Amino acid sequence: MSPLRAFPTFHLSLCLTLALSTAFAPSLGIAQEAAARPAASASESSANLEYVIPSAVVVLIAKPEQILKSSAAELFPIEILQAASIQETGLDPLEASEVVLSVSPPIAGPPSYSLLATFNDDATLKASAIARHTEQTTLADKIVEIYNGVREALSDKIAEQARQALASDDPIQQAAGRYSQRMQKKWDAVPGLVQEGDRIVLFRADLTKSEGNQLVYVATVGTLVGLLLPAVQAAREAARRNQAMNNMKQIVLGMYNYESAKAAFPTDVKLDADGKPLLSWRVLILPYIEEYELYKQFHLDEPWDSPHNKTLISKMPPVFLDPSSKLTPADGKTSYLGVKGDAYFFNGSAKGRSFSSVRDGTSNTIAFVQVDDEAAVTWTKPQDWTPSESDLLKPFDGPHPGGFFAGFCDGHISFISSSIDPTMLRALLTANGGEVIESR
Repeated sequence: MSPLRAFPTFHLSLCLTLALSTAFAPSLGIAQEAAARPAASASESSANLEYVIPSAVVVLIAKPEQILKSSAAELFPIEILQAASIQETGLDPLEASEVVLSVSPPIAGPPSYSLLATFNDDATLKASAIARHTEQTTLADKIVEIYNGVREALSDKIAEQARQALASDDPIQQAAGRYSQRMQKKWDAVPGLVQEGDRIVLFRADLTKSEGNQLVYVATVGTLVGLLLPAVQAAREAARRNQAMNNMKQIVLGMYNYESAKAAFPTDVKLDADGKPLLSWRVLILPYIEEYELYKQFHLDEPWDSPHNKTLISKMPPVFLDPSSKLTPADGKTSYLGVKGDAYFFNGSAKGRSFSSVRDGTSNTIAFVQVDDEAAVTWTKPQDWTPSESDLLKPFDGPHPGGFFAGFCDGHISFISSSIDPTMLRALLTANGGEVIESR
């Protein structure tokens, strides 16, 4: 155990932490958490009072480790204070096992105070910190600048998330956006850190009035706002992933029903008698995904961009659009493309593949994939995705973070990580490559 009488820079870190703890503890549960623990033994509860000022009117004994485990400590600029103290003094305030602070009344001058910090391991104060004991330092300026900069950046992030929520078609998301804006105004009204001479002021409040509680409420609300929007966004992304998988399952089911009726999967393009490409496989499976009425409207002997067939582009069924896409069905562009090429599922044959022609195994062969908006194509156009030799993952930059969905020939849908080994991905794309697929 190493008692140490600390100097101003270290005082700044510890005093600010203690001040925040004192202000917030009654309302945010630090005191309650401490009260809920079994009473400490005499040896555990004893504190070193050797340096307490005899005329002290306030004596505060704190256990930093216990304070920092509280959820309320998440509001403190702990990382900034820790880094500043280590840089300036060589002392890590988070390593202090106990802090004893005493303050005397301001009689004929400012109040006097003493601070004793006890560390778990030996602690050494930098000599340069002692030399600067009476010198003006820019540390306070640095802490204020960093803290307020982080605070402003977080506020901007919440504002951006609120704008995105307000732009949503979901009434609940719009309500969340309005709530966030209202709470942000209260959060922004609370001043940031301010340097006043050799002091740093976080806030001033008369704790005997409602003002002190209001600060606690705003701080708590600020934390809730910061947690609420990411949680809502995560829930929305989970719902959209489920919807994306359902869309792809319907498409696979349509392909299976087509195969049952025709004894082969649909070819990637419907050709006329002269071999001219007309329409996409997505049009061919319409009767098998409960879109027979739309299918009957097509002139099947005309290309996708004929004057008549072009009028049907905006009638794209929602099942062909990823729910996280910024496009709409009326845009007529699909997120789901077949894997096209001689070695792949859509190999350009006039009849289409059979189950037996997928020799790599239907559970190991991807039939179609979900792509980003930039790679989306007109849904009736006989255009799909041919894997690139140089940039295999290029069309998969969104809309789902971390990867993309793929529909396999056996009917299952998998989320493929964007960090997948390209060699493994290419093996999953080929229908007859003969690669050995390890368990995924």
